[in-house]
Amino acid sequence: MPTFHAVNLALQQQGAEALIKTKPHTMIVTKPAMKLIGIECRFEDGVSSPDLWKQYFEEWQQTFGNIAHLRVESEKEIDYALTVDRDESGYTYFIGIEVTSVDHVPSGTIARLIPKTKYAIFTAIGPVEESIGRTYDHIFKEWFPSSSFQTAPGPIMEHYDMRCATHLGIPPEKHEMDIYIPIEPVKTETKEIIELQPYRAAYYKAVGTKGRKWHQIKKEAFDVMIAWTLSQGIDQSNLRIRAHNNGGAPEEDFYYEVYMDVTGIDISITEDSLISLIDFEGGLYVVTPTLHRMLEPTGEAFCKWFDQQEKYKMTGEWFEEFFIHGGKVTLDTLIRIHFEAKRLLVTEGKL
Repeated sequence: MPTFHAVNLALQQQGAEALIKTKPHTMIVTKPAMKLIGIECRFEDGVSSPDLWKQYFEEWQQTFGNIAHLRVESEKEIDYALTVDRDESGYTYFIGIEVTSVDHVPSGTIARLIPKTKYAIFTAIGPVEESIGRTYDHIFKEWFPSSSFQTAPGPIMEHYDMRCATHLGIPPEKHEMDIYIPIEPVKTETKEIIELQPYRAAYYKAVGTKGRKWHQIKKEAFDVMIAWTLSQGIDQSNLRIRAHNNGGAPEEDFYYEVYMDVTGIDISITEDSLISLIDFEGGLYVVTPTLHRMLEPTGEAFCKWFDQQEKYKMTGEWFEEFFIHGGKVTLDTLIRIHFEAKRLLVTEGKL
């Protein structure tokens, strides 16, 4: 399943890309509203969870037998798996069938209603346990950074039908299944050049320990900074918190630092405060906006943009600025990625 890792923009700059054995077929469709009934389970990062597919097949007749007549296209034996309620710590996984009515929902199941949605569909080819992972890698590391779309709110959906029916004699290497990703046009293509002036910032650094997940460290950093701004009476309606991390480092070496421009703001820092004050230099930055759920693909696309133009060169310094509403960071939080850069002289088309 797709994860939302701490971004290591240095590695992205080096052009690291996932290798896939078979590039999946892709098409764009708008799918009508759907009604589904199934079972689901919350999967948290680092926490062992039950085998939901095993439970689904073992209990199918007992659970769904009485509503089998409501199944849409029952002759095709289509099963759907949805990834819903995604955040950085995990997601809810739903497995079920599409039905014509949800008037009767069997005990132990739940109904999911999906509105009319535009999807990018990717067909994974080969043994499902192998092809699904590399297809997700292709989607988020290769396809989105070079497309004109971004993910839209709504479930990610997996579609399984007779094309991957082992019991019909179809060999695993010829199995096919489809991944549906809700999409919308990219709203974050604009690049802005800004000259950032030196500033004083409130600063906090959360550090990792063995066995502590990166998203827990990130949450600590934002929780501490947000709580501090509240104690200072700072307007909570539109907090702008800047962040930087060393994504990809081992758990015990990982850190996540957050800071906020407080130049000219009357604040109080006590001896026992977790927050310190630090001065930051200014500089020339190229900036692009994105949504939190699109941070990795946008970061990769941004690095490619630098490689394809000749006016600016990255210096290696970067940070993200989160526009926080309601006192918390969500996957729909607006972010502006800042890359420090230097202008290059261009003469007759050559550097």
